[in-house]
Amino acid sequence: MPKISLKIEGTYTLEGAKLYSASLNLLKVTRPQEKQTPTKTETYLLAIDADTRRRTYISSLWEGSTSSSYKLEYNSARYIYQEGEGVATIIKADVYV
Repeated sequence: MPKISLKIEGTYTLEGAKLYSASLNLLKVTRPQEKQTPTKTETYLLAIDADTRRRTYISSLWEGSTSSSYKLEYNSARYIYQEGEGVATIIKADVYV
């Protein structure tokens, strides 16, 4: 199966663990304790296909500089994920803060 590249940058409506935008839906997932290892983060992102509901792994989420921000890598690019009240933003980052 060919690897599909998604444009993850943007602003999303945040409802619990679900992130919605006009072009992409994401899900912030917490890994169960028994599946956590020293090399895997507790939290990661999945893309959800709006038609098939198929889930595709995007990236692990590493703790950011604040309690509401994370760092992630997708397709060899670095991003910052930030949450606010009812909104989440993913922006490309040259360097992690």
